[in-house]
Amino acid sequence: MTVETQDARVSTVVDRQFVENLPLSGRSFQSLVYLTPGVVPTQIITGPVGTNMGGFVVNGQRGDANYWTVDGVSANFASTVGSNLGPGVAGSLPATNVVGGTNGLVAVDALQEFRIQTSSYAPEFGRSPGGQISIQTRSGTNRFHGTAFNYFRNGVMDAADWFANANRLTKPIVKQNNFGGVIGGPIIKDKTFFFFSYEGFRLKLPYTFLGTVPTLAARQGAIPAMQPYVNAYPLPAPGAVEVSLGIAPYGATYSNPASADAYSIRVDHQVANNLNLFGRYNQSPSSANERGTGTATANNVCDINISTKTATVGTTWTISPEIVNDARFNYSSHSGNAGCIMDTFGGGTDIPAESIFPSPFTYENGWMAINTFFGSNMRFNPGMYDPLNSMQQYNAVDTLTMQKGRHGLKFGVDYRHMLPFFGFAQYLSVPFFGSMSDMQAGNNVLIFVLNSARVKYSFHNLSLFGQDTWRVNPRLNLTYGLRWDVDFSPRTTFNENILGVTGFSLTDYSNLALAPAGTPPYSTRYGNVAPRIGAAYQLSQNPDWGLVLRGGFGVFYGLVNTEIGSTIGAYYPQGGYTIFFGVPFPSTPEVAALPPIAPPSSTYGTLLAFDPHLNAPYALEWNVALQQSLGKAQTFSVSYIGASNKRMLARASISNPNPNYGSAELFANTGTASYNALQAQYRRALVSGLQALVSYSWSHSIDTGSYGAYANGSLADVNVNRGSSDYDIRHALSAALTYQVPGVKSNRLARAITGGWSFHNIVQILSGAPVDVLDATYSALTQQLASAQIRPDIVPGQPLYLSGPQYPGGKALNPAAFTHPPVDSGTGLPIRQGNLTRNSLRAPGLAQWDFAVHREFPIHEAVKLQFRAELFNVLNHPNFGLFETTFQPGNIFFGQSTAMRNQLGGRLGWGIQSSL
Repeated sequence: MTVETQDARVSTVVDRQFVENLPLSGRSFQSLVYLTPGVVPTQIITGPVGTNMGGFVVNGQRGDANYWTVDGVSANFASTVGSNLGPGVAGSLPATNVVGGTNGLVAVDALQEFRIQTSSYAPEFGRSPGGQISIQTRSGTNRFHGTAFNYFRNGVMDAADWFANANRLTKPIVKQNNFGGVIGGPIIKDKTFFFFSYEGFRLKLPYTFLGTVPTLAARQGAIPAMQPYVNAYPLPAPGAVEVSLGIAPYGATYSNPASADAYSIRVDHQVANNLNLFGRYNQSPSSANERGTGTATANNVCDINISTKTATVGTTWTISPEIVNDARFNYSSHSGNAGCIMDTFGGGTDIPAESIFPSPFTYENGWMAINTFFGSNMRFNPGMYDPLNSMQQYNAVDTLTMQKGRHGLKFGVDYRHMLPFFGFAQYLSVPFFGSMSDMQAGNNVLIFVLNSARVKYSFHNLSLFGQDTWRVNPRLNLTYGLRWDVDFSPRTTFNENILGVTGFSLTDYSNLALAPAGTPPYSTRYGNVAPRIGAAYQLSQNPDWGLVLRGGFGVFYGLVNTEIGSTIGAYYPQGGYTIFFGVPFPSTPEVAALPPIAPPSSTYGTLLAFDPHLNAPYALEWNVALQQSLGKAQTFSVSYIGASNKRMLARASISNPNPNYGSAELFANTGTASYNALQAQYRRALVSGLQALVSYSWSHSIDTGSYGAYANGSLADVNVNRGSSDYDIRHALSAALTYQVPGVKSNRLARAITGGWSFHNIVQILSGAPVDVLDATYSALTQQLASAQIRPDIVPGQPLYLSGPQYPGGKALNPAAFTHPPVDSGTGLPIRQGNLTRNSLRAPGLAQWDFAVHREFPIHEAVKLQFRAELFNVLNHPNFGLFETTFQPGNIFFGQSTAMRNQLGGRLGWGIQSSL
C-alpha cells in the first residue's frame, strides 16, 4: 500500500472483498462511512422510520451537506415522508429506503468500490461542502459468476432491553431475514456483459415504549364529548401510581415489522475498441408498520411506504490515447406515503372519523394531530398525513480528461433537474392541551387548522469546472482550478410559486410586505465561483518508507433551496391556516372549517419572507496532512482539518412584525459555523491474511444552529444560540479488522478442520453528544410569538447531573437544576431567553464491538460454500440514547435516556459463490 502522492485529498476507499466480510448490521453502506476520520452520526438515536436527516456529518458540515453518487450520477434525490418535504427537497439527501438504508440504491453484493472523500480540493467535486460519497457498481465479465446468501436473526441470542427489564416488561420479538444473490457473465463474449442483483429484507424491529396516559379517574371525569379522545389512550397498568394530576406511567414492548426489496440489472457493451457503453436499472420498494415511535402514544400506528427507481446510461469514449470523454445520464424517482390509525393496543379505542374530520374529509384525505404540553409521549395523529410525496431527478454529467505532458487537465459539466411533488393531507387539525384537566373539559390552549394545496416544484442546478493536476517535479504535485455552481431560484410546474417580499430587514419589519404576483422568493445568484488548490510533496521517496506532506485550501458552495422544503403547503399561496386560542374542543363547525388559501393578514396566516438576496451558503476548508508508509502494506496518516462556514441558512419566527401581519417566518444567510480537528488513520492492505483500517478524530464543531432553525426568534443576534453543534462529538474512534486463519496444511484432516476460517470485526467508540433543554411550559404561550422556543434558567447550587443505578446508564439530568425564566406579569410570556446556554450538556457516549466468524468450504474448483455467524455489540455494553430534554409538567422521564441502541444480538447465515 503506497502513500497518496497525487493530491491533497483525505479519503477512505473500501474494496468489495472488505465490505463483503465485515459484519454490517442491515448490510447498508452507512456502517462504512464511520470508518473514516471526521465522520460522526447526526444523533445517537435516530428518529422514526421514514425520517431522513442525512444520518451522519462530515468534518462539522450539516447532515444535509453530503453528496452521494452512484456510477458518477447523483443519488441525492430523497423525498421525505411527512408534513413537509424537508431539506431533501433541493436534492441534498440520499434516497434511502424505509428503514434509512442505502440498499435501495446499491446492494452490498453489487458494489465494486466504496469511496468517501472528507477533504478534497479537486474542483470536480462539489455541490455540497460535506463528504463526497461515491459508489461504483459491479459489471459482468467473460466468466459466469454468482452468489446466493441468506442471513437470519431471532431473539435467541439477543439481550433484553434495559428499559424492558427495569419496567418488568416482556422481551419483544426480534426477527431479521436478509436474503438474495447476484449473477453476472457474458451475453456476447468479449463484447456484452450483464450483472443482476437482488436483495430482500424482512424485519421485526423490537421497541420498548415508555410514556404516560390518562388515569382511570381522569377518563371517567371527562365530559361526554371528550370521552372518545381520553379513552383512545392505552389503559394504565394495574396499580400504576399517578405521577401528576390525571396521568400515570405506561410501558409496553412490541415489534414493528418492515420489509424492503432491491433489484438491479447492469449491462455493459463494447461498441468499439475505443467506445464503451453501460446501462443500469434499479428498483426498490420498502414498507414499515410503525407503532408508537417518536412522541406518539403506543396505539398510534402508521403505515409507511417508500419506493426508489433509478436508470443510468453512460459512455466512455477514448478519443485518443491522451483524451478521454465520460458521459452519464440518469433518471431517478423516490416516492412515499404514510397514514396512521388508532387501534385497541393496550386497551385504547379507535376514534370514529366523523368525530375528527368535518365533512367531506375522512382518514383518506385528512389528518388530526393531538398534542399535549404535559406528560410524555401522549401525541396521536390519525389520518392520511402524507398521501404522496415524491421526487424526480434528471442528471446529465460530462467530463473530458486530457493529458498534456506533465499536466492532467479535466473539464466537466453537471446539470441536474429536480421535480419534488408535495401531496400532504388536504385537511389538518392540530389541537393543543395544556393539562389533563383541560383535556377532560375540552379546553384548547390553541388549535391550528390547515388547508394545504398540492404543489410540484422545479429546481435546476448547474456546475462547471476546470482543473489541472500538474506534476511540477518528481516530488511535487499540484491540483488547482475553479468550480462554478448555480442553484437557480425555485419555480413551480403547477399551483402558484412562493412569493417574494419587499421591505425585508433583519431588524426593522415595519415595511415588510408581500411582493407583486410573479415575484420569485429570491433571485438567482451567478457569482458563486470556488477556487481550489491542493499540493502533495514527497519528503521521502523510499518505496517502503515513503513520507508525503499534503495540504489544501478551497471554497465549497452548498444549495440555497433546501429551506423551501419546510415551507411547502403551509403558507400562502400554497396553503392557508387559522389559529384559535382558548376555544372549546371538539371544535365547532366554524373553528373546524377548512380555511381559505388567502393572503396573510393581522389575524390570519403567516407571512413567509425570504431575503430577496438569499445566496448559497459556503465553507472555507483547509487541511495539512502527513502520511507515512510502513513497509509495503501499511500506511499511517495524521491530519489537521479546519473549516469556517459563512452565509448558512437560518430561520426565525417573528410575532406581529407590523400592523399588517400577525406573524412572519424569515429566512436569511446569517448562520455561521467552525470546525477544527486532529485526525489520524492507520491502513493495512490484505497481506498474510490480515487487513485493517483504524480511524480517530479529536474535534470541536461550533455553530449558531445545526438544522437551519433558531430558538430565540431572531436573525439579527444569532450569537444567542452560538454553541457546540448538535453533532459535536469530541472523540470518535472506529476500526475494522479481518483475519484469514492460514490453517494447517500438513495433512488432509488438518486442512479440513483448520482451513477456511476467518474473523472480522468492527469497533466504534464515541464520546457523548450535546443535548439542549427546552422549556415547554411556555410553548403554548409562545405560539403567539410564532413558536419561539425557550431554554430554562439554571438553579444556582444544584448539580446539573444525578448519578445512580436507578438512572439509565447511571446518569441523568437533575430536574431541580432548572427553573422557568422570568415572565412579564401582564402577558405571562418570558421576557428573555433562559441562561442555560445551547448544547452545554452532554448525553452518554457509545461503545460497540461487532464480530463475525466465517467458514468457507470449497465444494468444487469453481464453487465455494460459506457459513457465517455474526454478533453485534459482542460485550453487550449498554448504549443509551440522548436525554429526554422537554422540561414540562408531568414529564417523568425528563433528564433520562429513554431509548437504547444496539443491544447484544446475533445473526447466522450462509452464502454460496460460483465462478465458471
